[in-house]
Amino acid sequence: MTVMPRGVTIDLRAAQRPGYRDRGIGRYSVDLARALVAGHPDLIDTIRVDPDLPPAGGIGDLATSGLLTTETVTSRSRTYHVMAPFDLDARFGELWPPAASASGARLVVTVYDLIPEVMPETYLTDPGYRRRYRARRELVRAADAVVTLSASGAVDVVERLGVPPSRVHVVGAASGSAFGPPSSRADAAAEARHAIAGLGARWIVYNGAVEPRKNMERLVEAYARLPDQVREAWQLVLVCALAPLERNHFQVRARQLGIEGRLVLTGFLPDQQLARLYQGADLVAFPSLYEGFGLPVAEALACGAAVVASGNSALAELVAPEATFDPRDTAAITAALARALSDSAYRTRLEAWAGRRRPGWAEVADRVAAVHRRLLDHSPAGRAGWRRRPLVAMVTPWPPQRTGVADYSARLVAALDGRVDVDVFVDGDVFVDGDEPRPAGARGHPPRPAIDLPEGSLVQAPAVIPIVASVRGGYDAVVVALGNSEFHAGALRLLRTTDLGPVVAAHDVRMTGLYRHAESRGAVPEGFVAALEAMYPGIDPEILVDGWVPPEVAERHGLLMAREVISRSGRFLATSAYAAAVARLDADVGDAGRVGVWAYAYPRVVPRVPEDEDDHLVVSFGLVDPAKLPELTIAALARLAPGRPRTRLVFVGPVATGVRSGLESLAADLGITDRVAFVGHTGEAAYRGWLRRAAVAVQLRARSNGETSGAIADCLTYGVATVVTDIGPQRELPDSVIKVPDRVGPATLAATVAGLLDDPAHRHRLGADAQAWVGARGFDKAADTLVGLLAAEPR
Repeated sequence: MTVMPRGVTIDLRAAQRPGYRDRGIGRYSVDLARALVAGHPDLIDTIRVDPDLPPAGGIGDLATSGLLTTETVTSRSRTYHVMAPFDLDARFGELWPPAASASGARLVVTVYDLIPEVMPETYLTDPGYRRRYRARRELVRAADAVVTLSASGAVDVVERLGVPPSRVHVVGAASGSAFGPPSSRADAAAEARHAIAGLGARWIVYNGAVEPRKNMERLVEAYARLPDQVREAWQLVLVCALAPLERNHFQVRARQLGIEGRLVLTGFLPDQQLARLYQGADLVAFPSLYEGFGLPVAEALACGAAVVASGNSALAELVAPEATFDPRDTAAITAALARALSDSAYRTRLEAWAGRRRPGWAEVADRVAAVHRRLLDHSPAGRAGWRRRPLVAMVTPWPPQRTGVADYSARLVAALDGRVDVDVFVDGDVFVDGDEPRPAGARGHPPRPAIDLPEGSLVQAPAVIPIVASVRGGYDAVVVALGNSEFHAGALRLLRTTDLGPVVAAHDVRMTGLYRHAESRGAVPEGFVAALEAMYPGIDPEILVDGWVPPEVAERHGLLMAREVISRSGRFLATSAYAAAVARLDADVGDAGRVGVWAYAYPRVVPRVPEDEDDHLVVSFGLVDPAKLPELTIAALARLAPGRPRTRLVFVGPVATGVRSGLESLAADLGITDRVAFVGHTGEAAYRGWLRRAAVAVQLRARSNGETSGAIADCLTYGVATVVTDIGPQRELPDSVIKVPDRVGPATLAATVAGLLDDPAHRHRLGADAQAWVGARGFDKAADTLVGLLAAEPR
């Protein structure tokens, strides 16, 4: 039977770049490619190289294999292996080419380490570097399989990037063919002395790059603290490529420490010379603060050298447990060097450890091949069947941000689980990197704050959507939660600067507040006034107050400022028929057809326990703001107070200091100071406690932005008898919700509340009827509606 090629493409271009070709990643990439071709010829389809760069070192036999190509993918490419996903010299689209993603190829990446992630204070201080590095995290997060060289590296990928453990595979590494035990240690030492100027009879070797985490400075200081007779017997040899200023630094440092003439700076050494240096050494020391694998240590061990190293990260997996030290303690390094040089029994044990059998490249290639075969065996060729479910990007605020939209979106994402796969992009300016919230039910990438904006800038996660979309092979839909607050500035910027044409889930249809907040957050660089005039040419500038349009003025003049958003969306979905009708009036000619209704989703009903109620408790939930008419509610309570000494009014929600002070003064003037309380923002448990205890909820509004109130939804879900203003979307609520006119006075409102307080059976019937109504309008139904919308849209 003919066995067809299995279709693995290996991207070897990073091994050709100047930053990698003479370092561990370049050598590892070439050695692995050679081993895969030798051991699994049925698996490898092509090896991608860059025709504009010199060939990678050691690639000679691959050049005659017939597998090298400059093409991105071929018709047989079914898995695509990126050997260096954090290659910052490559454009992002070059690492995971759109052609590979579009073809349905599965993505495999090799992660050597996450050192910049582990040590951001050292490696991610430059905003430009940070942007490029962290954009490439998305490549790893999106990969179908991640291979690491060590168990320590695998833990980092899982814990720091949120990649599921099932997708992470430890494959290890091996030393190159040049590294092995010598036939004669004396001969190897003689060859090393002949090749390296200044090398004496006996030496300690360090091999690595010049960078802070390698800890070379502390190693030099630790060596200088050795007893004089030890330093006189053993030189310290630093093997690393040195720029002139770097070489001068170590020469000056040697003079300062009194070890001039005992410190040998070799510069870069080819593998044959490096192997002889290891083979002839009495000790190899590696004091790195962190390693993803530690190839120099593995190579030294392969040469039979005694090795002492830091007891951290992957190094602890390589060296003998008794051979480790604390790399941040100079005295500990000195002690480790002294013991290895003076205790012959100890050094014999270290050499015996070096003589243990270790995996070769054939075994490493077998493990990598198994990863590819697993993907190939469980994935049909080509695009068909590539995704089991639609992939959706959702841009939204997210808990614990103090906005009802955050809680709403969290519930929606949980309901979407199993129907579609969701990547959540956190909007708003609350989160900082490293304090990333995690969604219930979200798959793919964990939600992330924006990667890469300078400290103090708006955290705009939506800015990375085009990058992530290119990694993920494109989204079937982008859903943007949009409201009239500062939490949505990133979404507005996304709408204004890309052509994604997302589905806009409009929690409000008046956007004047959003544009005002977005101006200060860089999403409306031309300014609020210019944006307003662009939407409404010829508008009277006299309506502006301090550079914007206050809500009451916007309502009086019919200004929504939804027009631009509607034009930039694929679909603009309001939460009620009222809001959709108002939005259509604001839309440009030809855009009204984009406006539709995605009915508001209600939380799961919470069974009402009448015994939990406080028959004298009236509560108003949500932000305490003049637009919610708190003065009217307090005035109504004053009407009730004389005959109801136990009745009290509690405002549960954020309240500005000035607003609270004014309302407390009003309560004092009305003689009911002890009957009105403001508890401010509460935790979830306390909030739910108020919902259970409230006998009546009063949720008034002076005007409507087209929003369906999340606070009202909570009241109905808990079966609280609720009084609302008969305007906007509230008109579409069931008759079990008590509606009062928008011009209601204190006396009428007081009588309405009194009727409910006096008749527990009636208010319980109202609450039960409201619960039945919202029970048929839950998040599962909203999720099904979205899936239906996606199915109806052309892909």
